[in-house]
Amino acid sequence: MMITCALSNFDYNDIAATHKIMKRDVGIGYTIMRKIHYNVMRFRDTMAVDEAEVLAGRYKSVSGRYYVLHDPEKFTDKYITAWNPF
Repeated sequence: MMITCALSNFDYNDIAATHKIMKRDVGIGYTIMRKIHYNVMRFRDTMAVDEAEVLAGRYKSVSGRYYVLHDPEKFTDKYITAWNPF
């Protein structure tokens, strides 16, 4: 049995609206926030590159699918660990 995971894609309007709200409310643009998030996940190698790629939305690799579908507890624990120093 094959399980597929479908996540909706953002279109330009979604990203533009998010950017506008973030710039207004916190003074950080959407793309900058994505870079910050990715680097926090990779800080001190808390998450492997493949794991960070899953969070960045680039989970088409086999290993990315593995983390999304088969090991959510480990993935969640690493996410929490990554943000604890901040």
